[in-house]
This record gives sequence, structure tokens and C-alpha cells, in this order.
Amino acid sequence: MLTDKQLNRMLGIFGFFFLFGFLHPNHLHPYREFFHDGFVALAIILAFTYLACSPRITLTFPFLIIFPAGLIGVIALQTLLGEVLFPIDSLFPIIYLVGFGLAIVFGATVASHEKGLEKLCVTLAVLYLTIGLLSVMLQQLQLFDIDVPRIVMTIQDREQLRPYANIAQPNMLAVILCCSLASIWWLYSSQRMRGWISLSFVLFLF
Repeated sequence: MLTDKQLNRMLGIFGFFFLFGFLHPNHLHPYREFFHDGFVALAIILAFTYLACSPRITLTFPFLIIFPAGLIGVIALQTLLGEVLFPIDSLFPIIYLVGFGLAIVFGATVASHEKGLEKLCVTLAVLYLTIGLLSVMLQQLQLFDIDVPRIVMTIQDREQLRPYANIAQPNMLAVILCCSLASIWWLYSSQRMRGWISLSFVLFLF
């Protein structure tokens, strides 16, 4: 069983790399989300490493793990039967599903500890809110064409101005902002954030 200090330290490691994954300005075409997803995967792997270094830790495997495992089996079977035109195309979905499974085990293991679920929810809520607020600030820099190398992505097409902060895709940024709004709602409903602060953050995001 992790102590409060160990749990906080593990979530801190996870949170740092998770946050950096959505704020760095580097991208790899055509896999625009490669570095984002890579840093999130690194966050989970490092959190698991910390768990492995802690004595008497038991991983929790919830029933939900059957869904990514089942999908991996279906994709593997389709590939073996020749249903996939290019077998290499099966690699990426399997990698993502493995990551999904690891995330489920990580979350279930943290939640099995005393106050673990509460601390994990607070961590994710604060992370998504922070990412959303900083992304809106980065959008403003892009709108006003303020060049800040190595901090803000430069918009290539100025004729079709669609600021996307450092997320690289407007639709992905929209998802992040929706998660930020959900985080505000959760923090307010759980009485962890005052009403006027919540309203201020909502107006800022819009």
C-alpha cells in the first residue's frame, strides 16, 4: 500500500509529463499527435516504474480490461486471416489499445488505495484545466501573430486562420477545451473551487 507521500509523488511524475505532452510545440508530420501521445504514454510508464519500485504493491486488473484486450485479439485475428490490406496498419491501433489497457490498470491501481481515486480525479481535473487555460493563451499569441520560438507553434496558413495553440489540430484543441470545462464543473460541484473563480475560468475559455 502506497503512503500519501508516495502517491502524491507518483501522481506528480505522471502529471508533469502529461502536462508537457500537450504544451510542447514540436510535431511530426503526418503523425501530428505522436509526441502528445508519446509523452502521455511515458507518463504512465514512469508511474508504473515508480509503482514497481515500491514494496508490496499489487496491481489491480478490473473487468474493463477485457475490452481493449478483446479488440486487440480481433485486430490480430483479422491480420492473421489476411483481412488487413497492409498488416503494418494493425500496429498503431494495437499500440494504442495496449496503452489504453495500461491506463485502465494504472487508474484502477491508484483508485484501490485510500483516497487514491479522489487524488487521481483532482490531478486530472487540474491538469486539463491548466492545459485549457494555457492553450487559450497560446491561441491569442497565434491570433496576434506574435512569434515565440520553441514555445508557440507558428501557424503556416495565415489565410485560413484557425488557431490551435500547440495541439496542432483544431478539433483536438476543441476536445481539450471541453475537458477543461468538465474539469471546472467537477471542481465546482465537489466544492474545490469557488463559484466566481469557476465562472471566470469558463468565460476565459470561451
